[in-house]
Amino acid sequence: CSSVPPLKLWAVNTPSLEGASSVDTQRTESTFSTQSLCWDSQNVDQQLLDWRDNLRQEVTSLRSEKVALEQRVREVRLECDRDDAQRQVCVGGSFRHDSEERACAEVESLRKEREEIMKAHCEAQTSIRLLAEQHGKAQRTAADLRALSESMQQRLDDEAATRVDLETRLAERLAAVSELERMCQDLRDRVLEEKSKRQLLEGQLDALWVELQNEGVHRQEYQTRDVSALWSLFVNQQRQRHQLLNLVVVLRKALADLQKEFGAETTDLQHLVTLFAEERPLCQGQILAARRELEPLATLAGRVGPSMLCGVERDGAHAASFETRFDASGSSSELLVWRSRWEELYRHDQRQMAKNSKRLHRLARDLALARLERALERNIARDMFELHQGAVLGKVHDRNCKREPRFVLVSAEEMQLRWSKDLKHGRSFSTLDLYEVIHLHYGSMNRACVLHADVPPWLCFSLYTARRSFDFCCPDEHTAQHFVLGLSRLCDWASGTVATRRRFMAIKGWCKLESCCFRQQTSLGQLFHVAILRLSAERSAERSQMRSCWRP
Repeated sequence: CSSVPPLKLWAVNTPSLEGASSVDTQRTESTFSTQSLCWDSQNVDQQLLDWRDNLRQEVTSLRSEKVALEQRVREVRLECDRDDAQRQVCVGGSFRHDSEERACAEVESLRKEREEIMKAHCEAQTSIRLLAEQHGKAQRTAADLRALSESMQQRLDDEAATRVDLETRLAERLAAVSELERMCQDLRDRVLEEKSKRQLLEGQLDALWVELQNEGVHRQEYQTRDVSALWSLFVNQQRQRHQLLNLVVVLRKALADLQKEFGAETTDLQHLVTLFAEERPLCQGQILAARRELEPLATLAGRVGPSMLCGVERDGAHAASFETRFDASGSSSELLVWRSRWEELYRHDQRQMAKNSKRLHRLARDLALARLERALERNIARDMFELHQGAVLGKVHDRNCKREPRFVLVSAEEMQLRWSKDLKHGRSFSTLDLYEVIHLHYGSMNRACVLHADVPPWLCFSLYTARRSFDFCCPDEHTAQHFVLGLSRLCDWASGTVATRRRFMAIKGWCKLESCCFRQQTSLGQLFHVAILRLSAERSAERSQMRSCWRP
């Protein structure tokens, strides 16, 4: 029993393993949270090994003491049995009484010693059980600490690897940022150069425009003078023709009067009429020649139609008298033919003048300016900026086909299309990798406009991957143009992309025509036929109105 008190003293002086493990666990968790390890796991392991060795030694000593106590108990029991046998043998006399007293005293002392031994045995068993429990707890704590140490070491290794990876990525990003800054500076320099060139070209264009305006003013003055001269010549010739016609009418009246007054001279007059009839084709030939001479004059007048119309308005009285006389002579059909020909020549000349002006404008442009305009036509920087800013679109669900608003934006750096239910702040995005897109569908028979008939097809577009489709509805045409052109430029390998704004406008126009045909249940040929008939009717109405305006 001599080794029990030191164990108890050690148990008192040393904190319990549970307390130690809890304190160590709390200390470890606190150091984990603050990322500063204040103690070494190897020292803790060595201390736990020392505790284990001490516990083993104490358990071994207690077991040896237990064996000795059990041997002592067996010896005491044997002595008690011998004393009982001697007490039974000795009966009567003082010897018996003395022996009984001695035996009783010895038995009593043995009983007391036995009780003390049993008590010490119980205490030893209790101590052994407690030590065994502490030993098990110490082993479990040691295992937990080893696992914790291994996990900490693993986390340290992971953090070191992560740190190295982050440093590598940071270096790459810094290099990329420096490269982007250099490219931005180059772009700024190029933009400044283009601005200077553009200002120079604008100055040249302004000078050319002023020269063209001055030339147009001088040409209009010359044309006005020529038209006034031609019109005066035309009026004089028409006046001569009317004089000839009036002379013919006067001669006819005089012939009738002479036939009434002078019956005897009728034969002579008939001879005169015959001569006049023979000379009449010659007069008509002269009239036709005059008309042929007037046709180029009318052509020249058509080339300067507005000026001629002004002249006609100024000479409205002469024209009214001319038409009255022309109708009186029975040539209104010829006047209508002349008007129709003049209108046709005027329209042809207007078309030719428009072509010539376009050709002159195209030839007058600088080649650098033309190249710049073609480059600007393919420039979609504004559309890409709108894509990066994002917009609220309607997204058609893949399963239930419902249309719900989503905040959609495009990240060109990461090649991702993102959308979120949060329409204001745009958090918790869902993404689509644009490298997976194989087809872009914009136009008629889009899935979104087929499922939702209230949405126009020219406001819908779809992105198809190998697994599914992503369908969107835009609020207006500008948003649809931004998304279609931007996604077409990013996914240039996909089919159905739209490269330029001109191509987008053409597809949108045909989409509107096909949608109109679908609503009216007709074909494109019938739609164009109806439009041509309507346009012809409008032109006829304008022509009739113009003719009515020409009449006095």
